[in-house]
Amino acid sequence: KAHDALDAEHAALREQLSGLQHDYDLLAGEYDWFRSEAIAPPYICTSGRNVHIAFRRMDQSVDLWEVPFESL
Repeated sequence: KAHDALDAEHAALREQLSGLQHDYDLLAGEYDWFRSEAIAPPYICTSGRNVHIAFRRMDQSVDLWEVPFESL
């Protein structure tokens, strides 16, 4: 009887582990997507009344914005 209870508990734990592994895989996929879209850190430079803001993405491409100081 104790063996049956342990088998049932083991089966329940394996099912729980399977669910947790599935959730982890989904979360890891989301993190990979966030990491691919991330920008870090912002580089800020002023020139006259303009502010230049640049971000380097994880793929090493650069996004650059130039905005008037008054709009910030």
